[in-house]
Amino acid sequence: MKRATRATTNGPGTYDRSQTPRARRASQRLVLLRAAVDVFATKGYAGASVEAIIEAAGMSRRTFYEHFDGLEGALKEVHARSAKIALGAVAGAMAAEDAPLARIEAGIGAFLALAGQNGGLARVLFREVRAAGPQYERRREELLLEFAAMLRGALTAAFLEGALARTPDELAAYAVTASVEAVALRYVERSEEARIQEALPTLMRVVTGAFA
Repeated sequence: MKRATRATTNGPGTYDRSQTPRARRASQRLVLLRAAVDVFATKGYAGASVEAIIEAAGMSRRTFYEHFDGLEGALKEVHARSAKIALGAVAGAMAAEDAPLARIEAGIGAFLALAGQNGGLARVLFREVRAAGPQYERRREELLLEFAAMLRGALTAAFLEGALARTPDELAAYAVTASVEAVALRYVERSEEARIQEALPTLMRVVTGAFA
């Protein structure tokens, strides 16, 4: 998701009458979600408010509640949509490579690229969901497990081809996946997103070294 921009032609309570109701609703929802990402990333979930989101979106409180039941509802959809996009991007990057180690490198590179291009969203997914309660921590854990499963599949293929010395077990695959997430967040938190791809060679050494 890109950074939200406040509406300049339509203020709170107004809308583009040239759109169909369905298109207008979809457009409103996307603007609100982008605004929510900005607010969660800059203020933190604990400091966020519906008022801050509707101000960033240039929409009314009524419009917000037509789409979400509150901050939790907005965070839930931000996480669900973003997780789907991230999983798809990583899976697509890995599928484009034939060699197992190349698939791993492409997947990690895609993950880093997403974090680098969407720093605010990365802060929300990797940091702020933890502040929203146990159910969101479980969502983050489920997402990490899905990434770990993709990585383990490629690592197993690399082992079977003789590129790795040890069979990748589930815990080890999870540990290296968590390290990728931690490194990505480190760059984002330091506002060094433009340099994030420099971490790829080091992460590849960590991943392959764990199964040497």
